[in-house]
Parts: sequence; structure tokens; C-alpha cells
Amino acid sequence: MCKILIVDDHKIARDGLRKIIGRIDACRDCQILEADEGCSAEKIALEAHPDIILTDIKMPNISGLELIARLKPKLKNTRFIIVSGYDDFTFARQAIKLGTEDYLLKPLDSEDVENLIVRLLNETGKMKEEDQIENKFDQKVIIKFTIDYINSNYQKHLTLTYIANLVSKSYNYFSTLFKNETGCNFSDYLRNVRIKKAKELLKDFNNKAADVAKAVGYTDYIHFSKTFTKVVGINPTKYKSNS
Repeated sequence: MCKILIVDDHKIARDGLRKIIGRIDACRDCQILEADEGCSAEKIALEAHPDIILTDIKMPNISGLELIARLKPKLKNTRFIIVSGYDDFTFARQAIKLGTEDYLLKPLDSEDVENLIVRLLNETGKMKEEDQIENKFDQKVIIKFTIDYINSNYQKHLTLTYIANLVSKSYNYFSTLFKNETGCNFSDYLRNVRIKKAKELLKDFNNKAADVAKAVGYTDYIHFSKTFTKVVGINPTKYKSNS
């Protein structure tokens, strides 16, 4: 569902925009939000993440231009439209610098408003789709990098926190993503890689079990032996004898 926020300190102006938007087919399922001044508009916008914000310039507390300046860095996909009764080039220039989509003058031409909103909603839909694809691709890259990194560095002291920092993700985000994509948590995956490699090394008669433990990242042989036994079913020494 798309969301449109109307910000104006005059109720008549807000009602007028609501009526225009209500006649747009593309907006039939849209949620129309309202604010009568800048501070409340900022709060609503940060909670609702509207697709489009139409704002007056001169309002109590903070101006429409200041509102846009505050929200622009925080709301990546929100599109901003200035709706003002001031035909002032200074305001228009500031609006352009802030990256607003258009500067509409009151009294509004309903057709201009409709055409602009339809265009922005279409573009916003494409942006959201592209973001989803990008995020999905980004997640695949993260998991591939992590698996490759583990396979190449299993002998080192690896932790979930360390890898999360490597891929510039939070601990919780990375932990959940890794489990969702691989089917097991990070520590179990790392353990399985290490034990698989240990089984390969133990098949070589010249490799001692204690040396194999260190080679696959275990500094404590007792811990390695317990882990190996839990995963494989027999301890490293018996496995070596049977190989």
C-alpha cells in the first residue's frame, strides 16, 4: 500500500489536496496521512515512511524546506513535492538543491497534481522493486563471501562478530541471514567445515591427531576430540585407526 503525506497548516489546503488525490485511480488504495505543522510531519514521516510527501513552505515550528532537509537523508525512497503560494525564486532554488520533485504553486491545477503523483508512484514502485532485487543480490554475495572465507580460513580464530564486521552488517542481522540462507547457525557451519577437513587430514598416516586439531583451528585437543566425537560418532584416534 502506498502512503502519501500532506503537510500544510491550513485545513482547507489539506482537504483540497486530499480530494484531488482521491480522484486518482492509482491512489485508490493509498493511505493519505496529514500533518498541520513541520514537527508533527517529521514524526509521522519517520514512522510511516511515505512514498510521497507534499508540503507547504511556511508553517509553524519548522518550514517545509527544513522538513525536507531533515527527512531526505533518512527516507531514501520518499519523493518530495513543494506546494506553496509563494512564487519566489529563492524558495524554488532551495527546493531544487534539496532534490524535490516539483514546486507547485497555489491555487493548484488538479491535472498537474494528478499527473505528477501518478508518475512518482510509478517510479517509486520501480525503485522498490529494484531495491528488493539489489538487497537479495547483496545477501547472496554476503553468504557466498562468508562461505568462501570460512573454507579458506577455518584454521583461524573465526567468530560471528568478526565475520559480521567484515561484511559490514550488524551481529543480529548477519546471524539471522546466515541461518536463513544455509540452514544452520554460523558456529555449527564452521564446526562442520573444520571436522570435515580434520577427517581428510586424519586419513594421512603421518598426521597426528593433536596436530590435526591445531591445523583445523582447535587450540585445545580435548575440545577438538569431544567435538569430533559428537559429530562423527567416534573419537579422532579411532577414526584414524579405521581409515
